[in-house]
Amino acid sequence: EIEMEAFAFNDIAKLTLNNNLKEIKSGLFKSNLLKEVDLKNVERIENDAFFKNKIEKLEIAKNVKYIGSSAFANNEIAYLNSIEIEP
Repeated sequence: EIEMEAFAFNDIAKLTLNNNLKEIKSGLFKSNLLKEVDLKNVERIENDAFFKNKIEKLEIAKNVKYIGSSAFANNEIAYLNSIEIEP
């Protein structure tokens, strides 16, 4: 388990999540430089989890059960060009 805001306010540009990580806590990766996010094994994405990044590509699994408010807010819209929700 990784607690909320553990990696907030850094310059993280690349992220590889362990397949066993099922929950992204509140603000865990907010205010970073992430461009591609693969959440195919994640079931819960809490509030502000990826707030203020530069996400261009986002992959979410069909088994996601919860996406909190502002989970992907304040990403620069000009960057986001692909959202894939696994069928």
